[in-house]
This record gives sequence, structure tokens and C-alpha cells, in this order.
Amino acid sequence: MKKFAFLLLCASAAHAAGPKTVWDGVYTAGQAERGQTAYTAECSRCHGEDHRGSGNVLVGDKFMQQWREDNLHSMYTILRNTMPRNAPRSLAEGTYLDIIAYMLKLNGFPAGARELAPPDIADILLVGKNGPSAVPDFSLVTVSGCLGPITGDTSLVSAATEPVRSRQPEKSTAEEFTTALAKSAGTRKFSLMGVAYNSAGAVPGHRAEVKGFLIRLPEGDKLNVTSVQTSPASCTP
Repeated sequence: MKKFAFLLLCASAAHAAGPKTVWDGVYTAGQAERGQTAYTAECSRCHGEDHRGSGNVLVGDKFMQQWREDNLHSMYTILRNTMPRNAPRSLAEGTYLDIIAYMLKLNGFPAGARELAPPDIADILLVGKNGPSAVPDFSLVTVSGCLGPITGDTSLVSAATEPVRSRQPEKSTAEEFTTALAKSAGTRKFSLMGVAYNSAGAVPGHRAEVKGFLIRLPEGDKLNVTSVQTSPASCTP
């Protein structure tokens, strides 16, 4: 009985601690060293030995704005599918993870005792030192809620969830769509723009997943829409 209570206490403490982040030591020093070697061989011709080529996106503020409030699986997927520039997906899975470990080191995230591995990366968030915060302005995001009337090129989504990062502007797969709509109704409302060309088949008054670029304004947040899809289920705005 005491052992069972101890396990429950540990599980409760882990849950209270929140999701794992890059501040928890998610790669090893040796993995980052391998990543540096791979970077020099495969990446430095474009990004430079000082890591500041091609827009200076690997270190500092631009790196954080590009990746914060997202998980490392997104970074891995984009890196694998787009890099090296003339030969995407040409490196081994482990090499891409090593390069990510090196980028984490470059940006001051601590090493730990366990290497970054495929089963873990979807559950590791990249956040600032003060923890999770609001998604950056102009990020591509996804929300789910109740789609309002479509008037020309505008609409709104109400009872919406908080915006979360998305890396795919197109409509979600059936599985992703089901997951999005399974979230509890939220309290947010977003004005939608760019609806006319991105909402084919969408039905106002129904539960919806909306993707778009987040625009924060004093009078209320907007989404510059990239896709809208609705479920057969109706909703009350």
C-alpha cells in the first residue's frame, strides 16, 4: 500500500511539473559534438561557420521566434524535409537529431544524460527561459471553435481554443481534424480574413478547425486564413 501511494505521489508530481521542455536537458554533450561535425560537413556552406548565414536563423532571437511554443518534432520534420537545401532527406535520422542537439547547445539550452531520440521529440517543447508564453504574432496557428456566417471574404470563429503553432497551412488529415475538434470549447473569438478562397465546403454554424496567420490587434485578434474545414456537428456560437 505504501509503495502504491508513493507511485501515485510521483505521478502527481510529474503531472504538476508540466510538459518536458528544452530546459530539462534533452540531449547529451556527445550528441551535440556529433551534431557540430555534421553541421560543418552539411550545413556550414550555407549557414556559415559562425551560424549566421542564410538569414541568421540558427542562433538568438530569430531562432526563438521561429521555434518557440512548438515541439521538437516540428523542427525535426522541417529540417529533414528541407535540408540540406539541394538534398533534403539525404541524411540519417540520427544525424538530423544530432544537428538539432547542436542547435540547442548553440542557443544555450543545457545538456543532460539522455540523447535526443525519435520517441521523445513530440513531447519536448521549445520555450524561453521563463517557460511557455503566448504564440508569437504572425505565426501560423490552428484553432478550433464555431464558424460564424461567411460574408464575402470575412467570417469569425467563436468559442475557440487558444491558438497553437501549426506548420501545415493546408487542411488537416482526418486523424488530425478529429483530434483538433476533440478539444473542449474555449473562450476566444477570432475575426477571419481571406476566407473566400480557403473555405470550400465549410458550413457556417458548425464546429470548425481554422488555420491561419495570427494578427494581434487592440480591437481583437484576427487570423489571415489558410484553411477552414467543418464537421457535420452544428454548434451554438
